[in-house]
Amino acid sequence: MKTPPIEQLIAKDLDTFVLALQEKKRLTIDEVCTLSSYIAANFMRIIYAKQKSISTAEINGVLGIISNWLNESFENQFTEEDFMTISKQSLELLKDISFDQKSKNYFSQLINN
Repeated sequence: MKTPPIEQLIAKDLDTFVLALQEKKRLTIDEVCTLSSYIAANFMRIIYAKQKSISTAEINGVLGIISNWLNESFENQFTEEDFMTISKQSLELLKDISFDQKSKNYFSQLINN
């Protein structure tokens, strides 16, 4: 079975977790930026784990997919500064040696609480 394109996988995660934020009445720009950072870092981690490297183009691709989705879904409510925050936060998350566990905890609290 063929894996769907990364654009579809990222969109599905964003759809799922933005809905979870909305249901918890936590749908704010800051919360969506944090969510987007975790999603970006997760996909970058997956790419790195499969290839044992990740290029700048791949990093920019993941971030570009997320920014396109945010602009379309939120009708340009996100600023350049918000996108810089997402970029910076996602790369910082990847540097954290406990990222895998923090990521699991973050997503499970969105779904379970």
